Amino acid sequence: MVRRCNNVGVRIFVDVVFNHMTGDNVNARGTGGSTADPSNKSFPAVPYSNLDFHPTCSINNYNDKYEVRNCELVGLKDLDQSKSWVQDRVVDFLNHLISLGVAGFRVDAASICGPRT
Repeated sequence: MVRRCNNVGVRIFVDVVFNHMTGDNVNARGTGGSTADPSNKSFPAVPYSNLDFHPTCSINNYNDKYEVRNCELVGLKDLDQSKSWVQDRVVDFLNHLISLGVAGFRVDAASICGPRT
């Protein structure tokens, strides 16, 4: 699809989410058929495990930058972007999309991702 769009001058921009995965959905199944166990922070198709996430906590004060950067947005499993493994998965994903020919990205929830430390 991307190639066909590019061939006629239509550029594709992808809406990407790096801050978090899903909430506690039972029998979670992706559109490609992958399965996950969100309550245990297990996403084998990525792969992400519980080691790749911040400890469970809720954002109660959006003026507290620690909470905003390290806690769960409305119960969504918050990825720890300070970990090199998580950063590498993000880079791999973006590089794959670029190899498909996408023109750019819109990063969802970018304002609550912490700066690189």
